[in-house]
Amino acid sequence: MAKIQIQSLVLTNWQDPTVVELRIFCNHGFTASTGDYVPQGNYQSGINYISLICTYNAGLHTLTIPQFIINSTVDGIDFQHARYDAEFFNTSGQRVKSFERFANFTVPSIIASLSGCTPTGGATSCGTWADIEFFNTGSPGLFVDGYYTKLQVDAKLQANSGIVNGHVLGAGTPSVVLTGGGSQTGTYGTGASVVIQGSDTSGVVSLTTGTAPGVNALPKGVFVVTFGIPYSSQPAVVVTPKITSLNPNLPHPKIQIESTQPLVSWQLYIEGFQQFAASSSYQWAYIVL
Repeated sequence: MAKIQIQSLVLTNWQDPTVVELRIFCNHGFTASTGDYVPQGNYQSGINYISLICTYNAGLHTLTIPQFIINSTVDGIDFQHARYDAEFFNTSGQRVKSFERFANFTVPSIIASLSGCTPTGGATSCGTWADIEFFNTGSPGLFVDGYYTKLQVDAKLQANSGIVNGHVLGAGTPSVVLTGGGSQTGTYGTGASVVIQGSDTSGVVSLTTGTAPGVNALPKGVFVVTFGIPYSSQPAVVVTPKITSLNPNLPHPKIQIESTQPLVSWQLYIEGFQQFAASSSYQWAYIVL
């Protein structure tokens, strides 16, 4: 039996004070591993599985989605491919918009939360919206032509454990600096600082924002990481927000390998119309492949 307890989430820079409810629909009815029946429905039919009353803060322009419990989809008794859709509704019961990246998602039976929340394992485990997003944007479920299998990757790592300037072994000590000035400075605020812990291949970048971070219409750079040892071929960078009690609502990052120095550094951006909180701590875990 598996249920996931999703932690509350504060959405910043919220522009629609009439929104009071988040409804979650399921595209296919199924009997969950808990024995609960999850009905099929959508916002047109009005049949929802979960309804959450949200709280709007007019002074801070934030919307808080409360904690709730949801059944996993992947281990259903009679159907294992159901997907959920999260939609915002206003005080008149009219749909306002989809919840961004959660208009078509599944829920795992077991979740290893990056937030460190409890409980873990058992009939109900703890997770966050970021964990659900990470689960739904991972590697393809089925390998297609051109992909290595796990056994092939393991064999290559074992046979070539010293290649690519030692990066397979985690060699190289990277450095990090905040991105530029001007509009970039406005993104993370005056007096911000950033540190990195780890190697060229994996670690954590911690940002402490300054005063009065701003909102930009376009994606803006936050920091640049420079490899301790340049790569011999262009790597791929995977970055995951580390949600903590200090920063429950991390802006969604965009990653870019520097086009002028693809073997030397990578840069993190945040998407447009997102805003950091002032004098707050944020963290991202990274893996370079």
